[in-house]
Amino acid sequence: MKRSQASRGSCLVTHTQWKESTPTSVNLKTDLWIGRDPNKPKFQIGPEDQFISANAVHLTLRETGVEVQNTSSHSQVEVHHTSGVRILFPRESLTVVTSSKLLIPSRDINYSIQLELSGFTDQTTVSTQTKRLVPEDLRLADERIPALAGLCASFLFPQHFGTAPLNASQIAELLSAKGYVITPKAVNHKIQRTREQVEEHTGSYLENRQGLAQFLIRHRYITSDDVRKHLM
Repeated sequence: MKRSQASRGSCLVTHTQWKESTPTSVNLKTDLWIGRDPNKPKFQIGPEDQFISANAVHLTLRETGVEVQNTSSHSQVEVHHTSGVRILFPRESLTVVTSSKLLIPSRDINYSIQLELSGFTDQTTVSTQTKRLVPEDLRLADERIPALAGLCASFLFPQHFGTAPLNASQIAELLSAKGYVITPKAVNHKIQRTREQVEEHTGSYLENRQGLAQFLIRHRYITSDDVRKHLM
């Protein structure tokens, strides 16, 4: 029996520059770099915006879909697709098979990139990496949210808080400035209790607090709105 040859689908990449009304589109042929001053083949966004990486995202056309890789040096990238939202940290990648939207954050705005895909087989789950492996009964105490927002602040707003994770003293100082009565010791306790809770509920091991922060952001327990509310 003859094996049927897999046909490669197509992808149209579209972005409308800030303060402009006419979108720019390009067909993804093999691969594409997206950023402030990207490599070739390139798709430039925010050429004057120093808060986004020169090469923020790399797209690769595969037979199974479009691989999205976060090539930023410091920022996460949101991938909105039919299965929900996946946050990619630097050097992480994800393959999508249906039309999706990428959000590349800057200081004041998010750059939106539309990926219009056709000709790929929808496996209902975009990738095994996108499955939510968190029990539905995992709930975090409201009283911990401000401290956890401090833990995640540098990941969500590196241009504001720096790229290094904030320590307990820095978090306590920022929260105190917003009117919270909290000590570095209390911050450490809330973070440690959350880490233990997550490990107990998921059966996973979080190597350090950076791993906890990435978990909280990826599964949207802490969002940029939380950081703005409690620390900014």
